[in-house]
Amino acid sequence: MSTTEFSPTASRTASTLRQFAAMTFPKRSVSCAAMKQHLSLAIILFVMFRPGPAIANHGPATSAGGVTVESAEPIPEGEMTFVLRENYTSYEDLTRAEVEARGAAAGGFDYLKESFITTLGTAYGVSEDFDLSASIGWYSGRGFVDAEGTEHGEAGDGESSVGNPSGLTDLKLDTSSLYTHRFERDGFRVGDRLDSGVALSFQFTDSHVTFPRLTFFTELNHIWLDKDDSADGRNRNSGGTSLFLTGGLRLEMDGPVSLTVAPSIPLYQDSNGDQVEVDYKLTGLLTIGL
Repeated sequence: MSTTEFSPTASRTASTLRQFAAMTFPKRSVSCAAMKQHLSLAIILFVMFRPGPAIANHGPATSAGGVTVESAEPIPEGEMTFVLRENYTSYEDLTRAEVEARGAAAGGFDYLKESFITTLGTAYGVSEDFDLSASIGWYSGRGFVDAEGTEHGEAGDGESSVGNPSGLTDLKLDTSSLYTHRFERDGFRVGDRLDSGVALSFQFTDSHVTFPRLTFFTELNHIWLDKDDSADGRNRNSGGTSLFLTGGLRLEMDGPVSLTVAPSIPLYQDSNGDQVEVDYKLTGLLTIGL
């Protein structure tokens, strides 16, 4: 069971904020450093605690969480990078009988044992303060079970369907704050999605020109999706919110080539109705610069 999703191009808010800071805080100003620190803190707090409802889908954060926050520094003008990303998600272990029982009680329940997303991305530095990036990938789910129930949460025919869904992911622009709008297809629409987060990093080597370089980073990722919608109405067992903590290592070699490994753990998951929850996530990235 796969869906096709569409994401409109998002603006790079980080570049805009950086340009604003450059115009507002002139170089060698006595209060420049302090004012920049206050601006950075305000931006971080806005991203982490922005107002509005938080809402995810069939187990929050199937395709994101961890190593998703882009650097505020744009790619140098005229340079291009390619990124190969592998994202693995493992969900809580349930038997088919348990899935059917939860489906009968909740009026329907979707279960997925594990998922893989392989993504190929590219980015190009258009100018000193602006770059463009895009990515497309392949989604593969294993151990999917669709258990049906009645409107009032009673057992239906006692049947469930199984499968291993797969298909192309959506084409999108990667930023530190990304909103994805999904359109209806075949009478069904997956809920819209918003990904946002903050990241901190520490480089173990003092020199920026010496290889190999090892960097440790940590990220806090907040993800929500709206409820699914169909001709029968909104799915009460979809939608929710999740917060992930990620710690990872990035090894950069001369070339330039870098390898990143980053496990993620859920700090908070609040799903509407009855949904399967994420146990952990593991992301790997191979980046090659030209």
